Amino acid sequence: MLSDTNDHAAAVPEAKAIASFQANDPTPGRIHYRRRRENIGFKAGNVMDFLEHHADGYELMLILDADSEMTPEAVLRLVTAMRDDPCLGIIQHLTVGLPASSAFPRLFQFGMRAGMRIWATALSWWQGDACVYWGHNAVIRIAPFRNHCKLPLLPNGEPILSTIRSRRRCCAVPVGRSAC
Repeated sequence: MLSDTNDHAAAVPEAKAIASFQANDPTPGRIHYRRRRENIGFKAGNVMDFLEHHADGYELMLILDADSEMTPEAVLRLVTAMRDDPCLGIIQHLTVGLPASSAFPRLFQFGMRAGMRIWATALSWWQGDACVYWGHNAVIRIAPFRNHCKLPLLPNGEPILSTIRSRRRCCAVPVGRSAC
């Protein structure tokens, strides 16, 4: 579990929750928690820091945002699909926003719900075995991601704060559907 929490008031309960999670696991050593003190490169920097310094011995990683919600069944479906096809590099769950209370987000969510599956199907057809990785809700094969998806620095030396484009085969997995 990777964290960029830089608010001490939020970091304390986060660390306690992870410690509780580890204490209730029969093999707590398999649960890795790392909180960066400096948020260099934001999410992409956090993921690459993990890959460069802590990922040895792991085959897959699950990327979620703090505001992401996935059922255990959805996570298992993604992992199973990844394990069943060793040529897959990324399987990304189709993202749909959670219900909101104000008008604009609700209108945006309606558009997402109405068009997301068509958009994802068309994008998969158009891009073939390449895809855009949106940065969350995905199971990723660590070795190829580490070797091929590191973002370069901008000409001024600043990190890119955007999505990572992968040339590895990936796909969106709509809720209730099987993988590609």
